Amino acid sequence: MAGFIQDLPLTEIDMPKSYTIEMWKDQIKQIIKDSVLNNRPQILLLAEAQFRKKFVLEDIDVLLNNGEIPDLFTLDEIHVCIESLQQLAKKLNKLELTSNDVTENQLYSFMCQRVMQKLLNFLKY
Repeated sequence: MAGFIQDLPLTEIDMPKSYTIEMWKDQIKQIIKDSVLNNRPQILLLAEAQFRKKFVLEDIDVLLNNGEIPDLFTLDEIHVCIESLQQLAKKLNKLELTSNDVTENQLYSFMCQRVMQKLLNFLKY
């Protein structure tokens, strides 16, 4: 209800029996990009039945705790995300800058923080 009041987009992933880890990674990758790079919060609604897939449970656990899923993005995809976030990070004054140079590690850390801030996870039973 709070998401509806704030007009946040709601994403629910349909997982048929033939659902694979590759399908999951593609979908969660797109959801993360949409919420972080577009600077808009998003609700990810997950049903209890979806946690029967062990990889979903493991990835959501890591995502909630660290703001990232290891090996989800390729290096090229990470570089594209980092380039997109660089201007946003400077605009929001979220990085301690002593010069105009921002390291990739700082930007990657900023990206992980944005995931935890912008991607809201809800479970339905």
